[in-house]
Amino acid sequence: MEPVAADPAFSPDGSEIAAEYHGDIFVVPSGGGMSRVLLPGASDTDKRYPGQELDPAWSPDGTKIIFEHNGNVAGSAYGIYVANADGSSTQAVQVTAKTGEVDLDWQSNSAPTIGGVRPSAGSETRDRTPTIAATVGDKQTNLAKANVTLSLDGNAVPRKAFSYDRATDRLSYTPASNLSFGRHDVQVVARDEMGLRAAKSWSFKVVR
Repeated sequence: MEPVAADPAFSPDGSEIAAEYHGDIFVVPSGGGMSRVLLPGASDTDKRYPGQELDPAWSPDGTKIIFEHNGNVAGSAYGIYVANADGSSTQAVQVTAKTGEVDLDWQSNSAPTIGGVRPSAGSETRDRTPTIAATVGDKQTNLAKANVTLSLDGNAVPRKAFSYDRATDRLSYTPASNLSFGRHDVQVVARDEMGLRAAKSWSFKVVR
C-alpha cells in the first residue's frame, strides 16, 4: 500500500498545512503548490534521522511546528520535538521524552479565571458565617490548592482552612467564628505554573 499523508494541521493564519508523509513532516500551501520538508534531509531512510515524525502542531504565532518522533536523536525513544516552520532548522530540538503516541496541540498560555463568587458582590446576608466561594480555573493547568490564595478583610486565610476541588475548580471557605456586622472584603488570587496571575476582589455585608 502506498503511503498517504496523515495528521494534517492548518497554520494559525490558514495559509499552510503541515502533515506527515512517509515518516516526514511536510508543509504545503493550503491553496495548493509546492511542498517543503520541515527538516531537510531528515527522511525516515536517512541514517541521521531514523524513525518517523508524526502529529504536527503549529505554535500560536505560526513560526514553529512541534511533533512527535520515534528516534530523531540516536539512542532516543519516542520524544516530542520542535523545529522552525519555515524549514530553516537542520536539527529538531527535543522538548520532552514520552513513552507512546500522543495528540499534540500547541496553544498560547492564558491566565487563570476567577468567577462565580459567593456571597455575591455587594450583597447582604444575615448569616454570620457565610460560605465564601469562587470558581478558580485555568485552561492549560489543572490548578491545585497551592496555586490559590484567599484573603478575608486583608488577612490571609490559611490554605488548610479552605477547600479547593480540582475536579470542579471550586474554592470554598466557611469562617470558624461569627463575622462582625458590616462590610467584609474578599480577595482570591490564582497563579498558574507559568507564573500568570489573576485576582478577584469583592465585598459583601453582614447585617442584623
